[in-house]
Amino acid sequence: MSRKRHRLVSETFGLKRRREREDGEVDPLRGESGSARAAVAELVRLFPRGLFEDALPPIALRSQVYSLLPDRTVADRQLKELQEQGEIRVVQLGFDLDAHGIIFTEDYRTKVLKACDGRPFAGAVQKFLASVLPACGDLSFQQDQMTKTFGFKDPEITQLVNAGVLTVRDAGSWWLAVPGAGKFIKYFVKVSLPLLEPSSACQRPEDSARHCTSPQSGEEGPRRAAYGG
Repeated sequence: MSRKRHRLVSETFGLKRRREREDGEVDPLRGESGSARAAVAELVRLFPRGLFEDALPPIALRSQVYSLLPDRTVADRQLKELQEQGEIRVVQLGFDLDAHGIIFTEDYRTKVLKACDGRPFAGAVQKFLASVLPACGDLSFQQDQMTKTFGFKDPEITQLVNAGVLTVRDAGSWWLAVPGAGKFIKYFVKVSLPLLEPSSACQRPEDSARHCTSPQSGEEGPRRAAYGG
């Protein structure tokens, strides 16, 4: 990876240290309501689509949401409510059980349909989006659930895995996944893994980055994003 490319990726995913805000200055990422939904909406708006050729649904990280809200317990409760209401989907990012991506359901549906359009597994994917997605907000699915509750045959489940909609968790169990998310996870592991640990860069929301390189222009400029982009 070139030095310029590495810098772009680092600034896109990193919560860079910045100067303390002046007393009384409002952090726009918190939103007036201070809700988890407001935090997710802002993070999603600032997701660096261009870095992934607009092939992925915008993804917010649970750790980023935590950095923007004062109480993790409240944040978890609100995220759980959004998940149960079907407004968001939570995906496990593969390398750590606590590494969660948060996606608005409609964004997920739109990008998955686009990624699978015209492919041999499109029928199985459409069936999954129409039957499983509205009825079950879980991070993972079991064999009996898929076959008995939703009527999927084993070959259809294999097609969902091939499509990238499911990824194997263990025997007879699958995580919900995002087609093409491997590139996101690759950068996440390389650049953002330290953010999951208690570090000086992410202990407080006021330490979040506000100046970064834009993926589209490559120019420095103020950005209100925990992605730094």
